[in-house]
Amino acid sequence: MIRFGYRNRFSAPLRAVLFIALGALMIIFRTDAMELIVKIIASFILAAGVVSFIVGYRLRSDGTMPLTAFNGVTDIVIALLLFLFAGTVAKFISYLLGLALLGFGLFQISVLVSARSRVRTGFGAYVLPVLVSLTGLFIFCYPSLIGKSIGLIAGISLVLYGISELIAAYKLRNVISQDDMGPDDQEI
Repeated sequence: MIRFGYRNRFSAPLRAVLFIALGALMIIFRTDAMELIVKIIASFILAAGVVSFIVGYRLRSDGTMPLTAFNGVTDIVIALLLFLFAGTVAKFISYLLGLALLGFGLFQISVLVSARSRVRTGFGAYVLPVLVSLTGLFIFCYPSLIGKSIGLIAGISLVLYGISELIAAYKLRNVISQDDMGPDDQEI
């Protein structure tokens, strides 16, 4: 018999249940995706800081620690601050994103208006820059809404992925059990 994928028959259902549980938690607790991203970045910075500090500590000579240990401590402090103020940092990033979109949209509109004397532009040319400007203004005015919306969409997506994984595991188990009944019962 030819088996492809995983050797353990419980890995796919277990993985599916984990995705469904994580998605359900994101939906129930209305996880702010922007805040979650800040915490993930802080985790990587913390890991890099710990590794840098350990390397710097091991490379110390004559009672002094090299610059890597200092960089490690700095990374650890920054990571801890990001963890403590994840919501504030996420809002700040959302504000910056909103301002950037608003600025780019308004800049595009001003370019179109100034080029109107040399190039004929129709109403359709202004639609996208106006939408970008309005989106930027909306994100700037409601910064936490974007993170929660993305978190809800991600939670729903994880639940749907988990359900599809369960269905695929069930179908694969049926195919494997039918294949096990055949004359060739060898693994390849």
